[in-house]
Amino acid sequence: MQIQPLRGTRSLYPKEMRERNTLLNACRTILERAGYEEYEAPVLEPMALYEAKSSAEIIERQSYVFTDRGGEKIVVRPELTPSFARMVANKQGELPPLIRWFSFADCWRYERPQKGRTRNFLQINVDFLGSDTGEADVEAIDLALSMLQAIGIDMRNVSMRVNDRKLFDVTCQTLAIAIEKKGQFLTLLDERDKLTQEEFLTKLQTINPELNCTDLAVIDNVQPSERLLAVIASVQKLGWTQLVYDPNLIRGFSYYTGIVFEVVETSGSFRRAVFGGGRYDNLLEAVGGKPMSGIGFAVSDVALFAALEAQEKSVAVDQPVKTLIIPLTNNEAPVAIDVARRLRTKGNTAILAIPPYELKKQLTMANRLGASEVVIVAPEELKTGNVIVKNMTTGEQRRVRVSDL
Repeated sequence: MQIQPLRGTRSLYPKEMRERNTLLNACRTILERAGYEEYEAPVLEPMALYEAKSSAEIIERQSYVFTDRGGEKIVVRPELTPSFARMVANKQGELPPLIRWFSFADCWRYERPQKGRTRNFLQINVDFLGSDTGEADVEAIDLALSMLQAIGIDMRNVSMRVNDRKLFDVTCQTLAIAIEKKGQFLTLLDERDKLTQEEFLTKLQTINPELNCTDLAVIDNVQPSERLLAVIASVQKLGWTQLVYDPNLIRGFSYYTGIVFEVVETSGSFRRAVFGGGRYDNLLEAVGGKPMSGIGFAVSDVALFAALEAQEKSVAVDQPVKTLIIPLTNNEAPVAIDVARRLRTKGNTAILAIPPYELKKQLTMANRLGASEVVIVAPEELKTGNVIVKNMTTGEQRRVRVSDL
């Protein structure tokens, strides 16, 4: 019986790895050009790090949690922001006042596999810590959209919903939502698009029984803040026309305190949020650090590939130029090894043929490997210090001195 992978997990074969590496390298280029540095954090973290510092749904319903042999409760990371905050808090005095970091982190969530969602995924995390300015908000949004453009997404079919979590403080006051029920109210707003109006109102009345249908207008007609309008205007000046103010956008993470945003692909079958992010001002304190405002976003490789597929696009992978080195007999094998080494030290991809050295079969193998050329190490040519170089596309052959390769 063949053993199958766990449900919702992925086995990436070389072709898929080439595509993912190409996608990640495009994102890495955008981030590094903006001065962001790459980091890594452990895939396992103590449960205490995530309790009350992440989405309740993620921790209670989606996280892989176990007790280790020492009796400590461990979480297989479902997201990276809490780990990022912990790392900064651990060495806050040694780090610069402005921190621009990114990471490609393997994450795990126990959720129902579906289009654009798997249980294990590589999440691209981008954070800018140390500034609470609108300029930092603009930078984060610009980078998010620039990454999408860099991997080949058609930006004409991308929308970014934006909102300001601070506006909900005014909404809570207007609707007389008790302070202790604010979190419950925000969670309900985050689930609103999954509910009918009647279901939403019924749940809203469990928070405040005096609310009725007319109070829904208060939620739907909240006006954007001056800061949010200024951020939108600044992003538009950069040439991005994708931003749309959405008074109902809340984002599920409890640590968001200011601007929040979500990116949606609108043209094809992937009509939901591709990824999102937002500003957090209190997260560092929650993990033992000093106050430090930040903004960040995260997107999984699975969601990016789903968005590309929705637009009937694929990642343009640059194939390396490969050369297969073929000795005709075992006697020429040592020279073939030396030729391969020479080519590799010059930065070429040189693949060494493995016996049996039957030329016809080796040329067939070269085609299967996608080799553009083969170097045939033959006894007669070696007598004069030459090898045969064959172009696999044109069939042209030429003699080249080994020392000139």
